[in-house]
Amino acid sequence: MTKAATRILVVDDEPQILRALTTNLRGAGFDVQQAATGEQALAAVAIRPPDAIVLDLILPDISGIEVCQQVRARSGVPIVVLSAVGEERTKVDALDAGADDYVPSRSGWTSSWRGCGPCCAAFRPRANR
Repeated sequence: MTKAATRILVVDDEPQILRALTTNLRGAGFDVQQAATGEQALAAVAIRPPDAIVLDLILPDISGIEVCQQVRARSGVPIVVLSAVGEERTKVDALDAGADDYVPSRSGWTSSWRGCGPCCAAFRPRANR
C-alpha cells in the first residue's frame, strides 16, 4: 500500500508567489492545496486538514496572524510563515500566535524557498527522504 503524499496548504494572495511555491513543493513530492485568503485557508483547514501550512501574513481579508491563532486554537498542524514583513515585532507576533517558524521573503523567493526547506523536511514524503 502506498502512503499518500504529505499535504501542505499554501496561503498567499499573490498569484505568482502561490504558483512558484506550489510548483516547488509539488516538485519536492508534496500534495499542495492553495488558498488566496485567510477565510479560504480556514475553510480548507476545517474541511481537509493539511499536514503543514505555509502562510503569508498579508492577506486581503484577515491577517495571517489571525489565521495562525484560529488554526492553532483547533489544531497542532505545523505552520511556517513566509512573509515580506521583516519587522522583529511582526515575527514575534507570528510566533506568539502559533507559527512554528518564520522565514522572511525579502531576499527573493529562491532563498526563501530554501529557508522553508528545513522546516518542511520533516514532512517530506518518506519515499523522497
